[in-house]
Amino acid sequence: MFFAEQKTDYQTQDGWDFKKLRDSINVKLADYPELEELSNWKKNVAVSSNLVIGHLTSNNSPHTLKKKLQKIILGHGGTSLVRNPNNDFKRETLFEALDSVLISNTKGLIPFNEISEGNTNDLYQIPDSVQTDVDSKLNSWFHFKLHKAPLNQEVIRPGTICTFKNSLLKNYYNIQNDEHINKYLSHQIEKVNCRILQLN
Repeated sequence: MFFAEQKTDYQTQDGWDFKKLRDSINVKLADYPELEELSNWKKNVAVSSNLVIGHLTSNNSPHTLKKKLQKIILGHGGTSLVRNPNNDFKRETLFEALDSVLISNTKGLIPFNEISEGNTNDLYQIPDSVQTDVDSKLNSWFHFKLHKAPLNQEVIRPGTICTFKNSLLKNYYNIQNDEHINKYLSHQIEKVNCRILQLN
């Protein structure tokens, strides 16, 4: 999201009228009250991450902190990582584990400040039948975690690929036309030992 502004609109004899620019931006932002909720979420994530870091680092020696993080890596990614030389993958595993802890903490820190009138009357007035006119990338983003092929069979990778038979579920969560993930799915689906679960 961006707002196009002309520099000459805010020029004065002494320089620039930044207050006028700020007021103009605030007026345009008022058309997007949903940004306020995203801002609240961002603050919530920041507070939660500080809590996680504080818990991990409190009353620790450098040796103890290292052991904690190593145990987190193995607990989330499996003991095969002991002999895995790929440090980038170990970092990814650590971050995934910390993300899981972060999610569990953010739920308890959701702000209870008053919801703005704009979001009360619009964002949270959800109709009985929401039209799924959002793109398929949004569906895949919120329902799947993508991994680069090929997948290491020794590494823990939670998750299941399944096929929907129910027409309603197909309409809401179809990802077959999503070019962003087809290259990942095809590698797994085409494998001889791939097992696809059928859901009724």
